[in-house]
Amino acid sequence: MTPIMFFIIVAFLGTFAMLVAGGISMVRGGKFDLAHANEFMQGRVFMQAITLALVIVAIFMWS
Repeated sequence: MTPIMFFIIVAFLGTFAMLVAGGISMVRGGKFDLAHANEFMQGRVFMQAITLALVIVAIFMWS
């Protein structure tokens, strides 16, 4: 496994973790969800951007 592939997998798992954490928070609702829903969304979008950037770097490295 190349180092870039390792970082892509780690970034993907981080994105998935943020998605699950936000989903659980949304399902439970309450004050915690109201206070942190936007933070979960921003974190997920940030992790998606990192993952996408790593995939683009990997594509350019292998072509």
